[in-house]
Parts: sequence; C-alpha cells; structure tokens
Amino acid sequence: MRSPPLVRPRLHPHRSPRARAGEPRPDALIAASLTPANRSNALVGMSGDGDCGCGGAAATESPSAHPIYIIGTIQARIPSQSVEMELAQIPDYTMPTGKPDSDPAMQRYLFDVLSNVQYLYIAREMCWVLQIQSIDSYILQPATTDALLSCITALGAVRGAESIVRSVVVGQEGGTAPPGVCHNLTLPIGLVSDIYELDDRVMDNLIMDSTDAPDVLVAHELYRKMLELAYNTGDDDSARAINFVTTRFMGIYDKLYEMTHDNNFVLNGVSVRPSQVKGGRNLLDVIYTYLSADGSSPSQQWYCTVDVTGEFPFLLRNYMLEYYYHA
Repeated sequence: MRSPPLVRPRLHPHRSPRARAGEPRPDALIAASLTPANRSNALVGMSGDGDCGCGGAAATESPSAHPIYIIGTIQARIPSQSVEMELAQIPDYTMPTGKPDSDPAMQRYLFDVLSNVQYLYIAREMCWVLQIQSIDSYILQPATTDALLSCITALGAVRGAESIVRSVVVGQEGGTAPPGVCHNLTLPIGLVSDIYELDDRVMDNLIMDSTDAPDVLVAHELYRKMLELAYNTGDDDSARAINFVTTRFMGIYDKLYEMTHDNNFVLNGVSVRPSQVKGGRNLLDVIYTYLSADGSSPSQQWYCTVDVTGEFPFLLRNYMLEYYYHA
C-alpha cells in the first residue's frame, strides 16, 4: 500500500467559480492588472497605518502575537457610512436594500463589485470577518495584496451551491481590535499570511482516492467526522496541529476508514500531547482514539507528529503510528 500523501487541497490562488467557461475570471483580471508599481500602491495602507483592509483596524504584530491556523468562512462587512455610500454610487451594480452585510444577497453583491479591479481600493477599506460555525471569530487583516485577493476570492467560493467551500487562514493573531472597528466587533485580529480554499467536493474525492471508500458518500462521512474535531479557534499550538492534519494529511482518513470499516472500531476523539523527542523544536503528537464497537477489543490510539515551531506547521512523517503512553 502506498504511503498516504501530504496534500494541500487548493484551487488556483486567484480562481473563482463565478466566471462562465471561456470568460476571464474577474479576480484573475485583478491579479493581471497589478503591475509592480500598482502592487506597491495597493499595499499602501496595509502596513498598520490605520487603512489596512480591515475597516481601519490598526493592529500590528506585537511581541505577544502568536501563530493561527483556522478553518472557517470569510465575509466582507461594510465598515462605515462613507464606504457604504461609495458602494451605492457605483454604476452598473445594484446594492440590495434593507439587508444586513451578512445576508447572502449582500455578499454576492460585494463579491461582484470587489472582484472588479476598478474597485480594489474599496476592498482595502472593507472589514473582513472570519466566521467559525457561523460565529464571528476574527477580523482579518490582509498583509499583502495577494492575501486581499484571496479574501475576495473566498467570497466567490462561498457563493457556490454545489459544494461547501471553507477557507483555511494561516497567519498571526495581532491582539484585539480597537473600539470602533467593524461596528465595534470585539474580536481578535488575524494578520493574514496565507489563505487557501477547502472545498468539500475536492476533499471527498481526495479521500476516496486515498482510502478504499466505495463512493463519495462514505468519503464525505469520513471527512465530516474529522472536521467536527477541528472546530476550534486555531489560536493555540494544539488546535493548529489538529487543523493542519485535518486539512493536509490523508493518513488520518486512511486510518479512520481502516479502523471503522475494516476493524469494527469507532472514532472516540482526538487529543494532543508534547512529543517525547523534541530536539529544540515544538513537536506535538496528534492522537486519535478508537474504541471497539462491540467492546470485544481494547481501545487503540494512532498518532502523527506535527512541528508547530513556526507559523507554518509540517509533518515529521507521512504515516501514522500506534501510540503508547510513556511513564
């Protein structure tokens, strides 16, 4: 049997599902239109001077900042009346009336407008909110133009009805938003280094290809079980390690299928413990516990080791081992 691959399910960084076949994609047009000089100009205001693409939040990375690795969905919010009026005056677009920013119709409208290169200046003024299970959890501050484009692309991805598309946000937590930001949302600010898409349909197919799952429904159930264990704020090392393997490591799905479909076990939960061998690195063992479905066998634990020393986690090996507690 082949070793489980380390995967990063990701659409093209500037790909959106809204364009029809043969049509140029609007966010690709944004990327193409940004010459080096324009890219430099686009970054003005995103370096902590109060115009950072998150509704005026001026958070900067501080000594207390720590890495984040979060699974959620991204929404655009209108931060002020002046930005709202600017949006309302744009020709050829009709802003929905009487609807909150979070309404799907408003999000569709914001994506249509902000994915037009002419209105990138408005995108830099927007408040970008990351939701976890439909709960506002972070105000995102794109650190680069590419990160801003990824936020815009995420709006288009959420629009799709064929498959649920989440965003995985990698970066640093930059403290709590100051008063007045995003209509006084008291949330931590996420300084965004990278965003990539997590498409249910893509993950289902990857899992089906990696395991012996007979169809996509079985593969999706495997994914759903693991995703439920990854509902967290992604702001501590244990959560980052769990979220990383959930989105990047097919080995946990191979083991889940083997244990539940071949060996009559059920997944009981996940825990994280410091690795016995560190070597000066911050290494964590992500441990999945399985119980015998009929109680006839002792429980089993299987783990993988994740290095969470830096902002971008990585695996130490691309396979799982049975876990034994050490005295």
